[in-house]
Amino acid sequence: VTGRTTTTVTLSWTAGTDNIGVAGYNVSVDGKQAQELTGDATTCTVTGLQQNTSYTFTVQTRDKAGNTSDSSPS
Repeated sequence: VTGRTTTTVTLSWTAGTDNIGVAGYNVSVDGKQAQELTGDATTCTVTGLQQNTSYTFTVQTRDKAGNTSDSSPS
């Protein structure tokens, strides 16, 4: 987490690698996909969060063949 407000969280992560090439990232909140990023973006802002609520965020790398990595540690 690199930033937050009462209803948003900005996440940042290290770029993934893949032998086919990275196509983007899937960002999930509490196990549900929240954003599908394309390209080499390694940051995103998740909006619509509730104040004083715990959330679990994970990121998966997606390659150009459509395969996904294991989820990041939460």
